[in-house]
Amino acid sequence: MRKGTGKVIAVCLTAALGLGTGGCADEGADEAGAQTQTQEPSVSSEKGSTEDQTASELFGKKGDEWWFDTTQFDPSKFDGKLMLDGVEVTLPMTVSSLQAVGIYCDGGLHYGELESAKEQYETGFLNDDDEQSEQRIWREEDGGLVKIEVVKQLTMYNLDQEAERDCKPIKESKIGTLGLSGSSTYEAKLLLESLGLEGVETDAGNYYLDVESLIEAYGPPCFYVNGSLSSYLYYYYGDYSLEFAVMDEQVYDLYYIGTEYLEADELHIVPSRSDTENAYIEAYSKLK
Repeated sequence: MRKGTGKVIAVCLTAALGLGTGGCADEGADEAGAQTQTQEPSVSSEKGSTEDQTASELFGKKGDEWWFDTTQFDPSKFDGKLMLDGVEVTLPMTVSSLQAVGIYCDGGLHYGELESAKEQYETGFLNDDDEQSEQRIWREEDGGLVKIEVVKQLTMYNLDQEAERDCKPIKESKIGTLGLSGSSTYEAKLLLESLGLEGVETDAGNYYLDVESLIEAYGPPCFYVNGSLSSYLYYYYGDYSLEFAVMDEQVYDLYYIGTEYLEADELHIVPSRSDTENAYIEAYSKLK
């Protein structure tokens, strides 16, 4: 029986939510100094269309801190799809839904061995109320497996209190978090491709995702946190959220976060859920 990594991934989720300095955060991000200065969403019957507003009315900066008009959050602006190395993925995602499009989540797989991956999905197990964190996921190509470069972190978990046994096959596990990196020039290109966005061009002729392009595509977030060096923008879509990390003008990280995973006390014992996590849960509960 295969065991997961226990509660270690809670540290990674904390980093993904804007606090902590665990290995899941990009280098250069000062998440430990994050200040939970946030603006919660309000639901208004007079909510206007973001297409009729100028960028200066939707977001901006006061000194070194970002501000966003969270009352203009519009979940319909996101089509619920990501492209992972050319493979279209519909959200919310599970281990089995990714396998259906030729993507395998188990980082313990041997390079290039597709049959080994299929066997592992049939014979491997994940303990009840446990997690497994990986830094590699794979896609099928020419009868083998190749690494999906843009993915930097993934969490599989099993949360089933009514199961007759204490574990499930890997293929029946769920996905709690999936992190995409856009910090380097190469990764920024992959992140833009994953979101289907053009971004802005640098003097060197490269492209990266900036805040204005993000807001133009998806509108303002429903919640945000300003840190000493980085800010974090959250978009709630029911079964999952997207979290974008911003440094200066550049969006350098994207995390997919499953709602069940974020809310499950059983998976957040050590460390306990952070103030930022609790504040975000409270904010999006008003949108349900």
